[in-house]
Amino acid sequence: MFSPEYKLAIVTEYENAPNGEKGAILRREGLYSSHIIEWTRARDAAALTSGPADPSTPAKRSKKSAEQIELEKLRRQNEKLRSDLAKTG
Repeated sequence: MFSPEYKLAIVTEYENAPNGEKGAILRREGLYSSHIIEWTRARDAAALTSGPADPSTPAKRSKKSAEQIELEKLRRQNEKLRSDLAKTG
């Protein structure tokens, strides 16, 4: 139902959001916190299989700029609107 790119973008936005805004992301996207938990675990499991060769080295999560987050948000909204339009039209 959700593309891997969408899931990763939402998890990244959710992780980078201040605590007071995390719920707003879920409401805006029509998601539950269980989605974020599941997608984060899936992302982390994949990171373990393709992560650094040294297991003692933690995987680093890159922080995205506000512009990158906004661009991803707008792309997701555009994708959702196109999907909604296709369903009604």
